[in-house]
Amino acid sequence: MCIRDMRLSNKFDFTFTPRKSSQFGPKNLLTPLGAIQLADLADDHPANTYVNGRNIPFLMSRDFWYIDDEEKLEGVSPKYRNRIAGHSPRILIPFCDKRGNMFGLQGRTLDGKGLRYLTLRLTEDKGELIYGLDRWNSSNHTYVCEGPLDSLFLPNALAVGGSSYKKVRQFLDRDRTTIIYDNEPRNKEIISQMRKAIHDGWGLFLWPDKITEYDINALVNLGQRPGKIHEM
Repeated sequence: MCIRDMRLSNKFDFTFTPRKSSQFGPKNLLTPLGAIQLADLADDHPANTYVNGRNIPFLMSRDFWYIDDEEKLEGVSPKYRNRIAGHSPRILIPFCDKRGNMFGLQGRTLDGKGLRYLTLRLTEDKGELIYGLDRWNSSNHTYVCEGPLDSLFLPNALAVGGSSYKKVRQFLDRDRTTIIYDNEPRNKEIISQMRKAIHDGWGLFLWPDKITEYDINALVNLGQRPGKIHEM
């Protein structure tokens, strides 16, 4: 067990299901581009330093990847050829379907240059990129977050990669779903979306006034156990 495992593994009260292997999964699509899984990098590599700083255990981040030059991502799909101008190193977060096929990814910059998140779609679908489908169990209660990193701290959680939940509502059971927006009590657009979700009968998590942190990951960074967040 590496240092990252020992430091953080006791914070979790649920099992994190490994990603399914697929011919069109991240390994077969990202390795030829020169990407490397975080599990294969040294503990002190900048990519692992970043996820450790966000208090994401190695068990959760082992499916993340690292690429030293974002321009190499042009090779992931013909439609991105000559369309990525930067050269920033990025952590790659693959979005996979139930069969483990990668249909999109987000790349988080490590040098602060360009867009903080670079989002690539491998399909023609223009809707949200839903993260976590490859581990999702439709028979259990589902938690839906905005960001993929937040979803790692809850059992059976999905993330929409933004603040629009329209597409995910098309296949979820509203009686067994809790939608979790980021903590933005003064954002009129978000409040409007929350009111509509409640009106339509969806379960919603309302942040207590005493909590000022922006999202779930921020709470974990302050030392809050994911199990306690789940109870809340």
